[in-house]
Amino acid sequence: MGLQGMSSFPLGFLLGSVFLVASAPAMPESQGCSNKEQQVTVSHTYKIDVPKSALVQVETDPQALSDDGTSLLALGEAGEEQNFIFRHNIRLQTPQRDCDLADSVQDLLARVKKLEEEMAEMKEQCSVQRCCPGAADLSRHCSGHGTFSPDTCSCHCEQGWEGADCELPACPGACSGHGRCVDGLCLCDDPYVGPDCAYPACPQDCSGHGVCVRGVCQCHEHFTSEDCSEQRCPGDCSGHGFCDTGECYCELGFTGPDCSQVVPPQGLQLLKSTENSLLVSWEPSSDVDHYLLSYYPLGKELSVKQIQVPKEEHIYEIPGLLPGTKYIVTLRNVKKDISSSPQHLLATTDLAVVGTAWVTEETENSLDVEWENPPTQVDYYKLRYGPLTGQEVAEVTVPRSSDPKSRYDITGLQPGTEYKITVVPIRGDLEGKPILLNGRTEIDGPRNVVTDQVTEDTAVVSWDPVKADIDKYVVRYISPEGETKETAVPKHQSSTVLTGLKPGEAYQVYVWAERGNQGSKKADTKALTEIDGPANLVTDRVTENTITVSWDPVQAAIDRYVVNYTSADGETREVPVAKEQSSTVLKGLRPGVEYKVYVWAQKGDRESKKADTKAPTDIDSPQNLVTDHVTENTVTVSWDPVQAAIDRYIVSYTSADGETREVPVGKEKSSTILTGLRPGMEYAFHVWAQKGTQESRKADTKAPTDIDSPKNLVTDQVTEYTATVSWDPVEADIDRYVVRYTSADGETKEVPVRKEKSSTVLKGLKPGVEYMIDVWAQKGARESRKASTKAPTDIDSPKNLVTNQVTENTATISWDPVQADIDRYMVRYTSADGETREVPVRKEKSSTVLTGLRPGVEYTVHVWAQRGARESKKADTKAPTEIDSPKNLVTNRVTENTITISWDPVRATIDRYMVRYTLADGETREVPVGKERSSTVLTGLKPGVEYTIQVWAQKGARESKKANTKALTEIDPPKNLRPFGVTHSGGVLTWMPPSAQIDGYILTYQFPNGSVKEVQLRRGDQRLELQGLEQGTTYPVSLVAFKGDRRSRSVSTPLSTVDARFPHPSDCSQVQQNSNAASGLYTIYINGDASRPLEVYCDMDTDGGGWIVFQRRNTGQLDFFKRWRSYVEGFGDPMKEFWLGLEKLHNLTTGTPTRYEVRVDLQTVNESAYAVYDFFQVASSKERYKLTVGKYRGTAGDALTYHNGWKFTTFDRDNDIALSNCALTHHGGWWYKNCHLANPNGKYGETKHSEGVNWEPWKGHEFSIPYVELKIRPHGYSRGRFSGRKKRTLTGKTRAF
Repeated sequence: MGLQGMSSFPLGFLLGSVFLVASAPAMPESQGCSNKEQQVTVSHTYKIDVPKSALVQVETDPQALSDDGTSLLALGEAGEEQNFIFRHNIRLQTPQRDCDLADSVQDLLARVKKLEEEMAEMKEQCSVQRCCPGAADLSRHCSGHGTFSPDTCSCHCEQGWEGADCELPACPGACSGHGRCVDGLCLCDDPYVGPDCAYPACPQDCSGHGVCVRGVCQCHEHFTSEDCSEQRCPGDCSGHGFCDTGECYCELGFTGPDCSQVVPPQGLQLLKSTENSLLVSWEPSSDVDHYLLSYYPLGKELSVKQIQVPKEEHIYEIPGLLPGTKYIVTLRNVKKDISSSPQHLLATTDLAVVGTAWVTEETENSLDVEWENPPTQVDYYKLRYGPLTGQEVAEVTVPRSSDPKSRYDITGLQPGTEYKITVVPIRGDLEGKPILLNGRTEIDGPRNVVTDQVTEDTAVVSWDPVKADIDKYVVRYISPEGETKETAVPKHQSSTVLTGLKPGEAYQVYVWAERGNQGSKKADTKALTEIDGPANLVTDRVTENTITVSWDPVQAAIDRYVVNYTSADGETREVPVAKEQSSTVLKGLRPGVEYKVYVWAQKGDRESKKADTKAPTDIDSPQNLVTDHVTENTVTVSWDPVQAAIDRYIVSYTSADGETREVPVGKEKSSTILTGLRPGMEYAFHVWAQKGTQESRKADTKAPTDIDSPKNLVTDQVTEYTATVSWDPVEADIDRYVVRYTSADGETKEVPVRKEKSSTVLKGLKPGVEYMIDVWAQKGARESRKASTKAPTDIDSPKNLVTNQVTENTATISWDPVQADIDRYMVRYTSADGETREVPVRKEKSSTVLTGLRPGVEYTVHVWAQRGARESKKADTKAPTEIDSPKNLVTNRVTENTITISWDPVRATIDRYMVRYTLADGETREVPVGKERSSTVLTGLKPGVEYTIQVWAQKGARESKKANTKALTEIDPPKNLRPFGVTHSGGVLTWMPPSAQIDGYILTYQFPNGSVKEVQLRRGDQRLELQGLEQGTTYPVSLVAFKGDRRSRSVSTPLSTVDARFPHPSDCSQVQQNSNAASGLYTIYINGDASRPLEVYCDMDTDGGGWIVFQRRNTGQLDFFKRWRSYVEGFGDPMKEFWLGLEKLHNLTTGTPTRYEVRVDLQTVNESAYAVYDFFQVASSKERYKLTVGKYRGTAGDALTYHNGWKFTTFDRDNDIALSNCALTHHGGWWYKNCHLANPNGKYGETKHSEGVNWEPWKGHEFSIPYVELKIRPHGYSRGRFSGRKKRTLTGKTRAF
C-alpha cells in the first residue's frame, strides 16, 4: 500500500473475530498437547475507510489465505476502492486439559473476548449519524444506481456505474487502456475495437474466410495468411510443388492434388521370353532419378530381387530365370528417394517343345491322337480340342506315358466335323509351348425315319438330322410295281413331302446324307396312301327349320356317304346318302339353333376324312311394332316378343336427316322408351332380335316428335316506343316463329319471325303502357306451346342537356323538357373523385345553377324525370370548373446555364405544370413539370442572358392563367486556363473566352511570400506572359471574367517555374539529381509514369547515394516470418524496419531500359561490410519473382550468386529445391535454393545454425547480423556530376540496432 500525498481521514471501524473451524493440524504437535478434531483461529481485521475525494490512493496488497488457499476477505469487500484493510490471523491447536499450555491458552481467549466486547461498545458509540456526516442524504440517493452502506459511509454502486454518488456510467473493463470512456461508452483508439477496446481489429475482417478471435484471425480449414485471404493447398504441396490460390503446381515428375506422388511408369510390356530370360520394356521418362525393377516367381514374394535401372535406359533383360516359370515383374519410378505406384507384368519363361503329333483313327464321334514325348521332364499334358470354326474348347488331362509316345482317344465328337487339337506340356503350374494339329470325324447317317401326314397322293417323310456338316440329304421311294424316284433335300431340312403318289399304295422309302463324294448309311421306312374324302361342303337355303347340304363327290370307288348333324345342345342325328348323290336336305330343325354338319365316304370299314361345316337356323322377327307416348324428345316403342331363344333385341331409330342410333333391349322386354330425340323430327324405327352374330328380320315403323316451345322469353331494351323480345330458340326444325303482343286496352298485333332468329323488336308501342306478349313456333299446321311475358314501355327523358356560365365553383345546366306527364326532374352531379350530390327541380323548369363546386374538377351531371317510382333515362354531360393559376413565382440559385424557379402549387387537380422561358431575341422553350412538384431547374441556358419565365397549370386541354417573372443567368468563367512555355523565370498563360458577353478579365497570381498581384485585361485577350519569376517556384494563378459589376466564377491553375531535371523521377538517383541530396522518404514514379507514384526511402549518403532501400533490419521489433502475400505487397515502416515488396521490386527492375545494381550493407557493433552486384532484377509473379543478380564486388563475400536464378519462397509458398520448406526451417522469406548462404530476412538475433540473419561468407551460419540494409540504384551511377546542386534538408536517416 502506498500513499501519494497527505490527508486526514476518519477511522471507519475495527473488526475482530474468533473462528472455530475443524481442519487437519498445520504444524508438528507436542506430545500430549494435540487435539485432532479442533483448532482455534484468532482473526483480527482492521478496516479504515478513506473518502474517495481524499488525496490518498490505496494500492492492492495480496490477501491473506486460509488453509485451503481461499481468501479471508469477506464477500463484497473486493470491489471497494478506498479502504485500508489490516489482517492479523493466529491459529492455535486446542490443547488437552493436561497440557502445560492449557492455562495460557485460556488466558489468551479471555483477553480476545474482552477485546471483542470493547469493539462492540465502540461500534455502538460510533453510529452512522455520528461517523458519517451527510449519510442521510446519500442513503436517499446514490443516484438511483446503488445502495448506501453505513459501514463504509459510502455508496455501493450497481454494475455499470461509478462515482461517489454512482452518478457516472462506467465503461466495460475501463476500455482496457485502449480508449476513452464517454457517457459509459468506449471510444477506442485505433486499431482497437469492441465494447471494451480489448483487442485490435483483425486485418480485412479475416476476408470472410475466418473468425476474429481477440484480434487474431482463426482461419477456416482451407485458408491461410494473417487475414485468411489466401487459399491453402492440400498438404502444402508436400514440398514438391508450389501453391497458388489453393492449387498445387507440382514439380516435373510429381503428381496428385498435394504433389505427394511420383508419376508412375507407363507401358510396361514383355518383348521376348526364352527358357531362362525375360526381355521387358517401358516408356522412357526424363523426370525420374532412376527406375526400380523387381521380379519374383509367382507365389514366392519372399524371393523378390530388385534392380536399379539408370533413367537413360528403358529396356532390360532379366537373366538367370527358371524354364517354364511364371514371374511377377514390377516397375517403379523413383524421384527424390520417393517411389511411384508400381506397374505390374505377369510373364512366363518358355518350356521345352513337345515332339510331333498326329491322328491315328477317325470315326463318326471320335479321334485317336498320338504324339512324341519331349526330352525334358513333363508332369502331364493338357489336351484341348474344339471345332475348327467354333469358339467352344474342351480340355482333358493326359498322363505322360512311359513309352516314347503318348496317346489319347477323343470321344463324344460331332460327326463330319474338323477339329483343332492342341497338346500342351505341363510342369507344376506352368505351361509349355503347345503343338497344334487338325482331325476330321466321319459323317453320321439319318435316324428315326418316319412317314406321317399321309394323304391320298402325298406322304411326309421326316428324320433326325445328322450332326455332321453335309451338303444335302437324298430320299428315294419305290412303289410296289418297282417304280423308283429320288429327290435331294437341303442339308438344313429334316423332312420332305413325297408327291404324285397313288392312293391306297404302299411305298418303300430310303434316306441318307452326302458330303462331296462321301455318303452316310441309309435309313428306310414304308408309306401307305389314304382314300380321298368329300370336298367343298356347303349349306344353303337355310330357313327356320331346314338346311340344304351339298358337296363335291369323291373320285374313289365307295359304298355310300354318311351325313351327321349335331345341335348346339348336343342332339345328334346321322343319315346315309347314296354314293351317286352329292346333296341332301336336313329337316325338323329348331329355329335359331346352330348345327355342326359332317360328311364322309365309306368303303367297307375304311372311311375318308370328314368334311364339316356349321349352319345356324334363322331367328323369327318381332311382330306388331307400334309407337305411342310421343313427346318433344321421347317415344315409347313396343312389339310382340319372338319365339326363338335370343340374346337381346336391337332398336334402331334414324332421324329424317340420317342420324342413326341403336340401343339394346333385354330379351325379356318387349318395349322401350327412346330418349334424347330431337323435337319436331320424324324418326324411322327398326326392331330385330339377336343371338350371337345372328339377327332376325327387322320390323319397322315411323313417328314424328312434338315441336318444342320457345323458352326463357324476356323483354329488354325497352324504350318509350319499342321493346326487344328474345327467347331461346327451339330445337325442332320449324317454318317460323309467331309473336303476338296485346296492349292493356285490348289492341292486338301478330308478327311472324324467321326461324333462324330468336329475338325481334316490337315497334310503334305507346309510352308507359304494359303489353302482354306471346311467342310460339310453327311447322306446317303444327304449333308448339306458347311462351308468355309482360313489358311496360318507358317514359321519355330530357334532351339536349348543356352546361354554360362555368366558373371555378359554379355551373349552369339546361335541357329540353320531356313530353310525358311527370312529378319532377332530378339533377345529380358527381366530381371526378366520386363526391356526389342530388337536387330536385320543379317539373315546369328546364335549367338550374350548380353551386359549391371545387376548382379544376370535372363534374359528371345527370338529369332525369320522375313519376312515382318510375324514372326516365338519364341525360348526362360533363362540366369542368376552371383551374386556378400558380402564385408567388420566384427564381433562385441562378448559375451560368441553370435557373431554379418555384411557385405556390394550385389547388385544382391537374395533369402537369408548363414552364416557358423566352430570350430577349424571342427564342422560346417549354418544359412540363410533374403536378406534385412546385419547382424546377431550367437547364441549357445561355450565360449572362435575361429570360422571361411563365408558369401555368394544365389538365387535359385546359389551362390556367399564366404567372410570369424574369431572371438573369450568371457569366460563365473562362475555359482551359493552362501554362505553357514555362522557363526558370517565367511562362505564358492561355485560356478560352466564356460564352457570355463580357467587358474583360481579371488575372491574379500569388508570390511565395503571400503577396498577390492583379492584372486587368480586355475582353479580346486570351493569353498573358509573366516574367521575372523565381526559379523552381509554384505560383497559384486565378482568372475571372466580368461585365459591369458582375463577375464569373474563378478558374485557377499553378504555374511552376523550371527547377527539377526529372519532373517524375523513376528512382532515387533522379530524385538526387533534382537537388534532393538528403536521405529520407520521397515519391518516385515507376518507369517515370505520373499515374504510378510510389513512396520509397532514398539513401543519399552511401557510396554517392541515389539508392532505393528495399529492406532494413536494425531492431528486431518487426517479425519477418510472413506469408507470401505480405512479401508480395510489402510490410513495415520505411523509416524503421521494413520490406518494400516483391511486386514493387519487379515493377522497378523490369520493363525499363535502366539496369539496376544491388548493394547489401552489413554492420555489427564495431564492424561493417558490403556486397555489390552489378545487375539486379526480380521477375514477375508468374515466375514466382525469380532473382537475377550479376557480378559481385565488395568486402562481405559473395552470398547472392548461390541464390541467382531461384524463385522466392515463404513458409506458405515453397518454391525451393530442398526436401523441406526452407522458409519454414529458416524463419524467413527469401530466394532460397537448397536453402541459403544469405538469410537477411531470418529470425532476428537467432544464433541457431542457418536460422538467424545470416551472410555466410562474412559471419557464417551461426551469427545473426544486427544491421542489414538492401538497396538498388542504376548501374554505374555517380553523384559527382551533380555535386554543385543545392542540398535540401529532409529528416535524416538514423541507423540503430
